[in-house]
Amino acid sequence: MGNPKTAYTGGHFELLIDGAKTTSFLKSIDGGFMNHSLVDESIGSDPKRIRHSALGDIDPVSFEVGMSGSTSILQWIQDSWNRNYQTRSGQINHANFNMETVFEHEFSDALITETTFPGLDGGSK
Repeated sequence: MGNPKTAYTGGHFELLIDGAKTTSFLKSIDGGFMNHSLVDESIGSDPKRIRHSALGDIDPVSFEVGMSGSTSILQWIQDSWNRNYQTRSGQINHANFNMETVFEHEFSDALITETTFPGLDGGSK
């Protein structure tokens, strides 16, 4: 099912927030994966050592979204700007160009930490 550690662009994405589908167009998606380091520890006085994962953290998820059909996303952004911070759960389905789901990325208790807008001039993309 593809490499999940890739930033996906130019494909087809479906965004669900709190179980409801949005109709907004997602241009690209990046992040949301767990990072951790390995720890090598001895077992008491035994010369054998064990290797295990240390505490990890999750990369923030970022995506570009079109403004049309994104009422629930815009409401979530507006609430965060008004300091009415709310967490949301959802899922991002990654599909190939035949509209077949190749990867499902679930998230829970997500919080908006940053919003950016493109420059409002003729040279911006």
